[in-house]
Amino acid sequence: DIDDALADAAYAPCTAVRNEARVLQLPYAVCSRRWALTKRVLRTPLPDGHALLWALRALERVWQHTNGGVGGFGFYFIDGTRGDANPARRARIRAFFEHTLPHVQRLALRLPELVPPSSAVPLLLAQRRAAVTLSQAQCASIVANAFFGTLLPPPTYMGEDCQFTANITPGLFGHHAAPYMDAVVNYFARVAATGSAGGGGG
Repeated sequence: DIDDALADAAYAPCTAVRNEARVLQLPYAVCSRRWALTKRVLRTPLPDGHALLWALRALERVWQHTNGGVGGFGFYFIDGTRGDANPARRARIRAFFEHTLPHVQRLALRLPELVPPSSAVPLLLAQRRAAVTLSQAQCASIVANAFFGTLLPPPTYMGEDCQFTANITPGLFGHHAAPYMDAVVNYFARVAATGSAGGGGG
């Protein structure tokens, strides 16, 4: 049972989250058991906002962190489908669950294939000259994992003000959360339309 497995997630040993090289923490490389649970969650059909919130909260339990954006997801994906909501947004959300979200789930699952450990993604810091080159599929898979809250927060470096989350957190945007999520949903719809999801995920 998936809920029993989630209850045991706290006992899964994980690689110490130490990021001296300042690269993106890849969840499948940090803890294989928790990644296995993540795959079970992401392979579950998510037909509506309530199912999506279940998945997001389940993944919080798997990765033992609190994604400040889960409440914002509920506001957008559940309240946004009610009768008094913006009609264009209601239609966009319906299309997201019917056509786009399955692609997002597959994209998240393709992370080990698209961004293997040998393809370390450096973290770019403000006011520092640096560059990183990624394919559209790699970017989409990383953003899909950010959507589901499976990217571990990078550590805080001594002497540097760089505390941030790698995940998508609409709850941090207050009354600007709906336009922010509109942009996220539109991005995934465009990615799905190009067929970038592909594969079945591993």
